[in-house]
Amino acid sequence: MTTLHQLLAPRDEATFVHQRIGEAMIQDRLPAEDAGRIVRQRIEEGDSLLLAAAGQEWTLRPAYSPGEWTGGRRLRVVRRLAEPPAVVVTDTEGAEWELGLSLLGALYELTAWWWQE
Repeated sequence: MTTLHQLLAPRDEATFVHQRIGEAMIQDRLPAEDAGRIVRQRIEEGDSLLLAAAGQEWTLRPAYSPGEWTGGRRLRVVRRLAEPPAVVVTDTEGAEWELGLSLLGALYELTAWWWQE
């Protein structure tokens, strides 16, 4: 798996992590230290629920062949949807469709990110 450190400039990575920690503190009512530990752990694990954002490219995991899954080898995230947790993606053919975040994380891994704050 590609890490945030490989995908983002240090300042952009820090901004992203700080935003996710703030969200965890508010949404889950966690102290800063606990929120930071949980967010960093989820980032390390490649948690799509936490990571997925517009401007990213996700690539089909090696365990799956394109014949087993018709969604495409690479997907680009166009936007994120809150309810249900999903993303709108475009595939290599240019088709736009919606994909649940749990399925995104199960089948794909984050491989590129064109950061936009």
